[in-house]
Amino acid sequence: MRALNLILLDIRKGLFLVWYRGILACALFFLVNMTLFRQSELIGEQSVALTLGDYYVSLFTGIKASELRPDRPIILPFLWLAVLSSILYFTLSYPIKDLEGIGKHLIVLSGSRLKWWGAKCIWILIVVSLFFLMWLTVTVIWIIATKGSLNVTVSSNISTILGLKPEMLVQPPQGITEFVIVTYISILALCLFQMLVSLCLTPILAFMTSTAILLLSVYSLNPYLIGNYLMATRSQVFVFSGVDSLTGFILSVGIILAVTVFGGMYFKRMDILVKEN
Repeated sequence: MRALNLILLDIRKGLFLVWYRGILACALFFLVNMTLFRQSELIGEQSVALTLGDYYVSLFTGIKASELRPDRPIILPFLWLAVLSSILYFTLSYPIKDLEGIGKHLIVLSGSRLKWWGAKCIWILIVVSLFFLMWLTVTVIWIIATKGSLNVTVSSNISTILGLKPEMLVQPPQGITEFVIVTYISILALCLFQMLVSLCLTPILAFMTSTAILLLSVYSLNPYLIGNYLMATRSQVFVFSGVDSLTGFILSVGIILAVTVFGGMYFKRMDILVKEN
């Protein structure tokens, strides 16, 4: 069996098994968009139309670094955690379910464990891309319905969205391309890392590990914690004292390469019969 056939089978079978999770993700996108819209209405900033860039920033707002003080309790960014947990949940179980089912037979037919592993890595890439495409679809429909702007820059509403004083921010309007790239590549790295941990341990422990990384990122500005690059309130694209996007990109690419290579080496030696038991 060719590698392309494995990939096409994963797309068809994998997406069929997790389609309902996509509906949950779309509902969450709607909630995030509605929250920002209502917030803008209550503050009285409807004179400036919310843009596509504004909605993207609100999806990954996170928590500002200035709140990391011992004398101030930290309020967890629940919407931010929910958004990232949804994509982690989206990509969580299929690779293991496939291995415990028809996957072993496909490995025999293909004659290579590396083909199976590579197909699963590509499946993760496709699902993460689909996650962003679903957000874009939901948000464009929302913007049209609420007479917003499809401009990909952020508006003067950015200080309200991030909850920061204007003097702490890079002056709008800014494009979001750099932030989109680093969030996409960071999420891809985290999902691939989660897949490797699920093979080594279990899907539940893998999900707990990924969530723990995000929670640690909330409480620490450590540049090696990938969650910091998934918060607009900590990104140098928007905040003068933010984390460097290039560092986040290099870190994420390093994780992706390490997981792909070392994960393939581990899977070649893994006893899949023991894993099934």
